[in-house]
Amino acid sequence: MNNVEFFEALSPRVGTLRKKLGNFEISGVCSISAPKTGHVCFTQSFFLETELPDNILVLVEPKEGAQLPENFIEVTNARLAFAVATELLSAPPLLEKLPHTAPSDVASPHASCKISPLASVAANARIGENTIIEAFCTIYSDVEIGAGCYIKSGARLGGQGFGFERDTDGVPRRIWHSGGLRIGNNVEIGCNSIVCAGTVDASEIHDHVKIDDNVLVAHNCTIGSRTMIAGCAEISGSVIIGQDVWIGPQATISNKIFIGDGASIIIGSVVARHVKPNETFAKIRS
Repeated sequence: MNNVEFFEALSPRVGTLRKKLGNFEISGVCSISAPKTGHVCFTQSFFLETELPDNILVLVEPKEGAQLPENFIEVTNARLAFAVATELLSAPPLLEKLPHTAPSDVASPHASCKISPLASVAANARIGENTIIEAFCTIYSDVEIGAGCYIKSGARLGGQGFGFERDTDGVPRRIWHSGGLRIGNNVEIGCNSIVCAGTVDASEIHDHVKIDDNVLVAHNCTIGSRTMIAGCAEISGSVIIGQDVWIGPQATISNKIFIGDGASIIIGSVVARHVKPNETFAKIRS
């Protein structure tokens, strides 16, 4: 759709104020930190911190004296407007069925990878050499898995994360996640573990990461090389974990936390602050 059609679809649902629209096609959503031509992003900041390309539409909130982009729609709640934008531009089909798959059915598998016929793999998944995907795994759209990986039974990779914004009636509206998931080489992901897609930019699991059974890694996370995450740990959204980190069993990491290289999180800890490199963190639930 073009930006005028997008405005007409958006306006009745969120309430728009001012606008300045060029004439160009819109094909998706992006983040303000990684802007893309022909996409929609949002900001709640007073000043634009990123130089924007031509033909990008920004959802902004009213702030006196704010720096306005070339093409914008002013709304009272930019995050809610962006949630609607994800629905209009990037929501997957709700009833999409991933078929049980053999390696020959996947668009880009290496000939040496082994995929159980009881796994469900999206046609556009990219799977590297010597990777093993066991039975009852689900690999969603726009997931890239490197070489030498081992994905154990029941793992679910690249599905929708838990992202919502309340509308003016207090009803939670889903923010659809279309950023995908990038998994490096020699990664292991345990039974029944879940790694969610990024909202607009990919979630990332770097080389040699080892994830135990029953672990949740929410949307927009980055996990650095050689990090190990033990069973039943929960990593909330937008967490950045450095290299060579240890996350103990049943640890919980709050959203938007940074954990430095070489840190250790002790079993059962609740992490609600940033953790310094090489720090040992222990804060047990009371």
